[in-house]
Amino acid sequence: MTAVRALADRYLEDLAHLDPTVATGLGRSFGQGALPDLSPAGASEHVQLARRALRELSTLADEDPVDRRCRGLMEDRLGLVLSRFGAGEHLRPLSVLAGAPAEIQGAFELMATDSDDDWANVAARVSALPRALSSLRASLEEGIRSGVLAAPRQALSTAHQLSTWAGRHGGIPYFASLADRAPERLRPRVGAGIPAANEALADLADWLTATYATAAATVPDAVGRDRYIVSARQFLGSDLDPDEAYEWGWAELERIEAEMRRLANEIKPGASIDGAMGWLDVHGEAAEGEAELQRFLQTLMDETIDALQGTHFDLAEPIRTVEAMIAPPGGAAAQYYTQPSADFSRPGRTWYPTMGKTRFPLWNEVSTCYH
Repeated sequence: MTAVRALADRYLEDLAHLDPTVATGLGRSFGQGALPDLSPAGASEHVQLARRALRELSTLADEDPVDRRCRGLMEDRLGLVLSRFGAGEHLRPLSVLAGAPAEIQGAFELMATDSDDDWANVAARVSALPRALSSLRASLEEGIRSGVLAAPRQALSTAHQLSTWAGRHGGIPYFASLADRAPERLRPRVGAGIPAANEALADLADWLTATYATAAATVPDAVGRDRYIVSARQFLGSDLDPDEAYEWGWAELERIEAEMRRLANEIKPGASIDGAMGWLDVHGEAAEGEAELQRFLQTLMDETIDALQGTHFDLAEPIRTVEAMIAPPGGAAAQYYTQPSADFSRPGRTWYPTMGKTRFPLWNEVSTCYH
């Protein structure tokens, strides 16, 4: 292995030790009973790790084209760690879909549950939740003091998310449902930390509602040009001209809406777009219940991968397995995705939120799944 790639591997290993949820995502065995330090001090450790890696990278020479690609990727990703820290993003990590609470909850869904030791890790991680949420609150409080805040909409939505996981909006609390998956003999051990976990969820939800949202009352929903550009690079891996992107986006929206109006008239003559959609909801094919929806989505993904293989893509065998999952209550109203473990023993997954529904019209599920 070259020095550049050895550094990349070492950085990833160090990151996984620093953030146990990263270790879970990669399928590593260590740190599975722990949760990350989300305080300002914890964020500083991430920055120090990135800076050390970049300094060492600057002293190494590329040995082949793969090294050059690896270097470019490291410089981009680690540079973003520094940019986001400099912008104070670690002080406002509130987002229903991808905020700190969602990342923590998602780590539980990726944990191994095959053995007694696995369930012992789950129990330990549940017990670690109050401390993790306390460290998150420390960052949010520093954000208030520094004037670096998320929008009230994000704070209140996250509060509702936390309350849902705590069981305050009806239904089974998230961690109780997690314990129910354990073998009966292990449920008391898993459940021991649940009361404190639920209390921590509820306490943070109340603080976000009563204190944080008030402090953030004047923060607009829109993130602004500078934050948008940094976040776009984080998700796309390339620089984006927001003016050009928005111009293209509006043009595409107008084109698609014209096509939708044409199709609406074909489906139900004289109907508007909303009218045709409503007609399909009632009269179109539908999946009844979560299990039937999950089977539909799994079949759709399997058939799509088979159709694309060898025609549009050459997919390695391990990545051809993708699992359709039903998302637990409390998440965002959009599909999300989790990566496979590094050895592919845990496949990639798509998570579909049902939002309390039991009947699912299928006319739009194909495009939703394909997106």
